[in-house]
Amino acid sequence: MSLDEIIDGIIDREGGFVNDPLDHGGATNMGITLRTLANARGVDAVTESDVRALGREEARTIYRKSYIASPGFDRLPGGLQEPVVDMGVLFGPHRAAKALQAALCLAGYCLADDGIIGPQTLAAAKDANVYDLKQLLMIERLALHVERIRQEPDQARFALGWVNRALRMAGYGSR
Repeated sequence: MSLDEIIDGIIDREGGFVNDPLDHGGATNMGITLRTLANARGVDAVTESDVRALGREEARTIYRKSYIASPGFDRLPGGLQEPVVDMGVLFGPHRAAKALQAALCLAGYCLADDGIIGPQTLAAAKDANVYDLKQLLMIERLALHVERIRQEPDQARFALGWVNRALRMAGYGSR
């Protein structure tokens, strides 16, 4: 799967504009939050209208820069790129990288869990069995969701969607 296909899949999964009062991300369009859009534009803040007006090409550019190139997810083996990038969208790239490192440790490749996709993480990811690693990454992802719900019980209303998305990223069900 190409990086463009990964980005398009994320945009399709995230959908259009929403502003659910229980979603802590606030106003979101194609998965891009107020804060993410402001950071991408290099400004202190943007408005709900700015998020609503966000175009697909700008969203694609934000995903490519902030969720793929900057954290180094484009250097991961192809089979790991989609689930790690998708995790980065939900939890932030740093936490997604740490989750990958935790999954690598469960697979027997224990290294620093610094949230940086450096040479050791890349070497381990390339050496590991991608299928097994995707399953372990799914476990790490679900654990992060459980922790989020423990800290913020009102987020439980999103649990089924999160679990279904984690299963799809692990290779179960349709994308």
